[in-house]
Amino acid sequence: MDIKHEAIKKRFDLISRHLSEQARRLFVAAEAKALGAGGASIVSEITGVSRAVIAAGIKELEGPSTRKNAKKGRGP
Repeated sequence: MDIKHEAIKKRFDLISRHLSEQARRLFVAAEAKALGAGGASIVSEITGVSRAVIAAGIKELEGPSTRKNAKKGRGP
C-alpha cells in the first residue's frame, strides 16, 4: 500500500464512526474522485465500502445540492 492509500485508510478509520451514512458515502466518493480513474475500486478495497455505494456518492457530489437548509441566493 502506498502512502496515499495509507492516508485514505487512516482518515477513514479516524472519522467513519462519527459520520452519518450520507456523510460516509460522500467522504469515500470524494476520496475516489481525488484519485481519478480507478479511484472507486481503490477506495473500496481500502475502506471496505462497496463500489456501488461510492458510485452513488459520486452522483450526489456531482448533482445539485439537496441540503434542506441550502440557500439559493443571498437574502437581505
